[in-house]
Amino acid sequence: MPIRTRFFLNTIAILLLGMGLAAVLAWRAVENLYLDTQRENLLAQASLTAAALEGQPLPALAQPYSQTSNVAPGIHTRLLSDQGVVIQLPLGQIAAPPAENSVPITPAELQQRPEISQAMQGQPATAIRAVLNRRVLYAAAPIFGENGTITGLVYLAMPLPPGGLPFNLILELAAAAFVAVLLALLAGTLLARRIILPVEAISNAATAVDLTRPVPTGSGIRELDELGRAFNAMTKSLRQSEQAKNAFIA
Repeated sequence: MPIRTRFFLNTIAILLLGMGLAAVLAWRAVENLYLDTQRENLLAQASLTAAALEGQPLPALAQPYSQTSNVAPGIHTRLLSDQGVVIQLPLGQIAAPPAENSVPITPAELQQRPEISQAMQGQPATAIRAVLNRRVLYAAAPIFGENGTITGLVYLAMPLPPGGLPFNLILELAAAAFVAVLLALLAGTLLARRIILPVEAISNAATAVDLTRPVPTGSGIRELDELGRAFNAMTKSLRQSEQAKNAFIA
């Protein structure tokens, strides 16, 4: 394998390895940033909904709770009483489809969820859990009564993208990675050319046994330039020896 090809492949391998590690770290950073943004947005929406219901009497009609439909697109809104019982949805909201009621969750189980337990203490909170092999983001915010006590909770659920990020964002990251690979190939080609050309010049000169042709020494790489100057000094010494030999014979 020619030295230029070998050097090019080694350079590309190192660049791609570094880019791969950077891509993994960048993916995790972008995913964490996306999750933090979604947490803040869903928590803000839950808090605004709870603030709109502050001081208002809540309905007493109990409904079963099942998280099956939470994997469907969109934000799913429910009201919980201070005992963790699902009550009638706010006016204008659409009730959960019948299919959701296939796996009901008891009020006691709801109260054990960290985000609901924290909201019951007056602090809005979020959590992520798996539902039907999908990750769902939950947000709970307390509803305060006129006397400042917690009369209920607003409980929101929103499914997260299967790949961890929205599809359009994944496409943008893939496009950026593709451009980065092209730039790495270009950089590897230029770097290999700059380093290998002086070496090839020395190799060609040595192969041709042409003592009158100096090799270039202006590559900008100190070690290669020193090698070129040493080679030129050697050929100069050989020329002088050859001239002295010819003069002696003559």
